[in-house]
Amino acid sequence: MDLLRAIPSGAILTVGTTFAILFANQIFAAPDWAKGLLLAASPMGMLAGVSAVTMVRRTGVSMNQGVAALNLIGACGFGIAALSGSVDGGWAMGCFVGGLVLAMFCASLAVPLMAQIYRSGYPDSKRGQLFSLSAMVRSSAAIAVAWILGQALAGDMSRYTLALGCFAVSALVDGGCVLAMPRSVIKKRSRAPLFEAFSHVREDKPFLKLLTSWMILGFGNLMAFAMFVEAVANPKYGYAFDADRVTLLTTTIPQVALVLFVFAWGRLFDKWNFYFLRLCINVVFIAGIIFYYCVGSWWGLCVGIALHGVARSGGNVAWSLWTTKFATADRVADYMSVHTFATGLRGVVAPFVALGVAGSFSLEAVGVVSAGLMTIASLMILPDVKLAYAARKSQMMVPPNDRT
Repeated sequence: MDLLRAIPSGAILTVGTTFAILFANQIFAAPDWAKGLLLAASPMGMLAGVSAVTMVRRTGVSMNQGVAALNLIGACGFGIAALSGSVDGGWAMGCFVGGLVLAMFCASLAVPLMAQIYRSGYPDSKRGQLFSLSAMVRSSAAIAVAWILGQALAGDMSRYTLALGCFAVSALVDGGCVLAMPRSVIKKRSRAPLFEAFSHVREDKPFLKLLTSWMILGFGNLMAFAMFVEAVANPKYGYAFDADRVTLLTTTIPQVALVLFVFAWGRLFDKWNFYFLRLCINVVFIAGIIFYYCVGSWWGLCVGIALHGVARSGGNVAWSLWTTKFATADRVADYMSVHTFATGLRGVVAPFVALGVAGSFSLEAVGVVSAGLMTIASLMILPDVKLAYAARKSQMMVPPNDRT
């Protein structure tokens, strides 16, 4: 069912990676504040993820029902956005922005609930591999949808409402697939405190350290990610490509890279020390950002976004599943809600910072700041990588019969 769900999920994925900002630029000539809201919609959903877990825990409904309800609301959001083609004046942009913000907010709000479903449904020894298979299907669907819509919209952006209708249907199918999965339930507590999950930050020091490193890393990465479409779609940055080239750069190339490499990253997630895996992913991210923002040519954009896609494939596995390595079975959703809260916090701020840096300085400055932050985050976990290596080396020196 997760493989089937990956198809509509891949279609919805293209909204955040490409079409929201593309439509905002080329149909509405939206101001920076409106584009900032669109870029911040998903992070705002992550910021509120802890409330979704609390509500599921208080009501006693399954994680599946919670995800399906959020998909239904998201489908309504896409429908509201599609109404922008039928109204005039400022109301059109208001419907478009408001509807997409609601839809992307709900999609992100469901992330902690899905993490608990993955913890319940996938065995520990193969969770990374199985998740990566669904990620391959999701990315393949995103590639197909981006190409089809890119071709359909090239030279005729008035068809954007049909695209939004497709996204609404995809959200409904996504929710139906989740309902068809085996139920995942956590213990009901009618008076569960809203911010109870944050107690794990105080009690689990390795969790706190990794969250801090990830905050710095994610802020830099989200700054870069926020400007991917803007950099090549907005004429003021010197490119102003049509829809087909924008979708090629911002969706097709990185998603092809994800399809090619995500299964390998999934196997490594199951076998490698997590800190070392995270460090390797960071290095590829840094290289991709430098190429994309600092080379200043078509081939630089292609190489940079391809490297970012390779890193994103590993980051997708690590980001989605890492709490299953750190949390007990019944607390994965709690740990993930704290993780998504931190992601949302940086995600709400990072797009506005990126737009400000690009406007006041240059696109190259966005790349340099992003890569610098990611380097600092990598250095923070380097001691943990060394400790893991030393522990593994000492373990290998012990005779097999004496190992525990």
